Amino acid sequence: MAQGPHNTPIERERLIGNWSHLAYTFESDLLTLYLDGESITSHKLPVPGPASELGGMVICGHRAAVGRNFDGLMDEIRVDQSVLRPEQIHEIANTP
Repeated sequence: MAQGPHNTPIERERLIGNWSHLAYTFESDLLTLYLDGESITSHKLPVPGPASELGGMVICGHRAAVGRNFDGLMDEIRVDQSVLRPEQIHEIANTP
């Protein structure tokens, strides 16, 4: 079952030519997206469960491998075993 997308427009000027800190938290029934330490959207999952049962994680691409791929640069990727609190994400995003 498709879990649905985030439909969150972000002004291109905020992203073009700038490094941004992007964080995603996954709880069994909720995805939350953070940009530069600020929560910008959440998405309630219609089918709760662990990430491994929902098809795993794809970075920089689309699971079906068609279109919608990432076009940019990445410097660091971090995966944590637990859901970070908003204040932890803000601190990570704002630490040089």
